[in-house]
Amino acid sequence: MANALPDFPGFQCNDTGGIGPRWKKWLARFEILLVAMAVPDGDDDRKRALLLHYMGSECYDIYDTLREDSDRYAAVKRKLTEHFTPKSNKDYERYVFRNTTQREGETVAQY
Repeated sequence: MANALPDFPGFQCNDTGGIGPRWKKWLARFEILLVAMAVPDGDDDRKRALLLHYMGSECYDIYDTLREDSDRYAAVKRKLTEHFTPKSNKDYERYVFRNTTQREGETVAQY
């Protein structure tokens, strides 16, 4: 008889606010769960299956569009991390930095 899986909250991938840091935090907690469940390091198939199960059906749909030749745990984790981590626009960041102004009453250290 198979053991029941412990409760673990899925990743809310539809809430895009702060999705990059939330994904990294959720993934770190998931990897703690793998250790607690005593999943061996070399058991990529089980790690991948647990990741896809616990992240939830909405996130699985995203994974389904990102599939590549390698379905190894590390590749799946990398692809999802790349997807959920927002890309920075260096030109825009430079524009914002150059347009900052010191507010009235703000010290140079605060500025």
